[in-house]
Amino acid sequence: MKKILFYLLCMTAGVFLYAGETARRPASASETIDSLTFYPHFILRHTMDDFYKLPKNPVFSGGRGNWDQQDVADPFITVNADSVILWYDGSRGGGYGIGRAVLDADGWAWQRLPKVLAPQSDWHAYHVIAPAFIPGRSHSFIFCGNASDSELGYRLGFYNGSVQPLKWAQNPPQWDADGRAYATVILLSDGRGYRMYYTGFSGPLASISMAESRDGHAWIAHGTPLFSQNMGAIAPFVMYNGREYIMYYATLRLDHGFYTELRRARSRDGIRWQEDSWRLQPSEKWEGKRLMRPHISYFDGVFHLYYCAQRGSRWRIGEAQAAAVFERQGRLIFPLRAEQQVWRISYEASPGSRVTFQLKKAASDVSREPETEVSGARRNGAFHTKLTFEARAGEQLHIVLESTNGTVSPVIYKIERLR
Repeated sequence: MKKILFYLLCMTAGVFLYAGETARRPASASETIDSLTFYPHFILRHTMDDFYKLPKNPVFSGGRGNWDQQDVADPFITVNADSVILWYDGSRGGGYGIGRAVLDADGWAWQRLPKVLAPQSDWHAYHVIAPAFIPGRSHSFIFCGNASDSELGYRLGFYNGSVQPLKWAQNPPQWDADGRAYATVILLSDGRGYRMYYTGFSGPLASISMAESRDGHAWIAHGTPLFSQNMGAIAPFVMYNGREYIMYYATLRLDHGFYTELRRARSRDGIRWQEDSWRLQPSEKWEGKRLMRPHISYFDGVFHLYYCAQRGSRWRIGEAQAAAVFERQGRLIFPLRAEQQVWRISYEASPGSRVTFQLKKAASDVSREPETEVSGARRNGAFHTKLTFEARAGEQLHIVLESTNGTVSPVIYKIERLR
């Protein structure tokens, strides 16, 4: 049975960190650039519309004859110019492991890749579930594990090719001594560390709290719950755009029978939260009465909300999408030395958006274009562009993101100085 801790919810009814050595961050950016929501990627600032469920749901189900033939759940999406990867947990009827699938070039179907992580020993001998990547680190994720088929006792772990329990710089507080699970990690607003939101359990009560880390390895817990609901709050996904924190989470409802739904809360400081009116409820036959573990991403010109749902004994993954209104233009600005330079920019430019490159001095309206060599990435609408130029004294490199109609934003995935 999926160890997703709904039983506990029922009982309650009574310095910038770079993605790699060559990755570059701009010296400055216009106010219309959002550099934090999907760090280390850049998009234009935006206002998101409501999500609507896709008619083709579920978008990912258990694979017949595979290790995940019974259940697939707890989605987490990673995106770059060459691939969109769905990370998830699954089972064929016993303990859970972690797998992944890649979206095909047409953006329609998921193709399974080899299993990533299986239960091993000690504190994660039976379940490993709910992968959550640390922003800017493409090979490191946090997950939760359990030594037995139990609703309590989950622990957070760290995976970067090998498994280790999450390190706490000080002893975790006792309020969540019955389990810690379902993490989500964002970059701190000063760019010098990370904040992790997670679900903590005190007996049957599930609440959301946080911990902070400078290196993504050793964490200091907040010490008390940050966000609670009468029926429990679980599986947070948090975004921070530099102005506001937005959290999606799951909670239990009993007003029209037993069911779980996804809700949303907002905060100015990431500590004091106010729930708003948005909700996503089970409404399709395949969803049964349980929605769980939301995750939001942006690619192919659309915001994607992935979630999992349970009908009977089976968990499957569904998707909802939302359009948005974007700023029309934004700039990333890099100061240059007067020398021969070669850069490579990896980005997405869906129809209705574009990325251009300019060389100009700070106080001048006159610009020139570098020599460009464009090659298509593995995803439709994504590109790798090499810039070659002899920089002049006082010049800057401007990477310009444009939305031609205000409904689509380009995405800058990676900026590299090759020479």
